[in-house]
Amino acid sequence: MRFKRLLLCISFSLAAGSNSFAQDMEIDRWDNWFLMGQKIVFGGEGNWKHSHEIQWRAKEDVTELDQLFYEAVITYSPNATWEIVPDFRMARKNDVMDFRPGFGIVRKDYFEWAPKGQFVQQLKYQYDINNKGNGRHGVRYVVTYNQVLKENLVVSGLIGGFYRWSNSFNGVEFIRFGPSVAYVFNDVHSIGFAPLFGLGNLGKDENGEKLGWAGSFTPLFQLIIRVKRDYKFTPSKYINF
Repeated sequence: MRFKRLLLCISFSLAAGSNSFAQDMEIDRWDNWFLMGQKIVFGGEGNWKHSHEIQWRAKEDVTELDQLFYEAVITYSPNATWEIVPDFRMARKNDVMDFRPGFGIVRKDYFEWAPKGQFVQQLKYQYDINNKGNGRHGVRYVVTYNQVLKENLVVSGLIGGFYRWSNSFNGVEFIRFGPSVAYVFNDVHSIGFAPLFGLGNLGKDENGEKLGWAGSFTPLFQLIIRVKRDYKFTPSKYINF
């Protein structure tokens, strides 16, 4: 119980700190994104499952293609609380190919006062490298709370930050937060919608002057097809942005 209370305190502190941090920022610009993806999930009879997703992302007020990527995720659940999640993403960005291996740990908690709720924490390291040899490191921490309202309706809220370090940039690169809702049609199909908001660090210009931050509205539509749903442990639900 003490550990769960500590996790809640850390999460609420992150949310409050991010909100205060955002209020002190001077937003240089605002951009509207659009994300659409299709994911297929396999496995679930034992401790393992894997998923595959193709996603399309547009930016600049939905007038410019940001990237098209394929992502594969393997999930190992040793028990009902923890998940070990290695993944790999391959993205096409204009004339550059990005490759992103990652390794994450996910913790799930459940509470007596919310029998149909799930509190999820994701801590993940990733290494981004493109076909020109430029490599960057990153770590993210994302908190998600999921609540089943009806058998086929799940609402969620999330907040997360991403820290980047590379030869050209070190610091918090972006923060994302917002609600999401998922509708489960049957044992196979479900669709999710997440109207997320974000704050992105623009870094510095060629003279070393800080460029400030940019705000964004990032709606995500995602179709999920589950080949099997006979899970040994209830899987965590989070958005791997």
